[in-house]
Amino acid sequence: MAYTYSGNPASSPVDTVHFRLGNTDPSNPIATDEECAFALCEHGGNTYLAAAAVAETKGMEFLYKPSIRRGDRWITYTDMANHFLTLARQLRNNASLRTTNIYVGGQSESEKKADRQNLDQVQPYMRTTLHQSRPWYSWEDIEREP
Repeated sequence: MAYTYSGNPASSPVDTVHFRLGNTDPSNPIATDEECAFALCEHGGNTYLAAAAVAETKGMEFLYKPSIRRGDRWITYTDMANHFLTLARQLRNNASLRTTNIYVGGQSESEKKADRQNLDQVQPYMRTTLHQSRPWYSWEDIEREP
């Protein structure tokens, strides 16, 4: 069970996982290199998801520790567990933001026109012309439209 951190997150994926966890202090390591390497293999090399998995595991370790009473003081580990679980949630959000490709459709005018004329397709609720004044239609005009 070794811990190494070169100080350069770009040097290796394991160092990147340590960096994303905030695991840069060799005197107080959070996760070992083997745990980080296993998480990287499990998540296909995605350092955000690997760090999130390690943070969730560490959070669960703190949740399993019982509270201890020493005189008038209580030692509880739930705050540390909540910190790790919040970190895991944030890392998953970051992974989602960095790996999601957004396609909005209707990139060309002809594609937009075809989408508007296709009656089987769900039409958008709002358009860019939402606040432009429109002529008033009576019920008979609306009923005649297909």
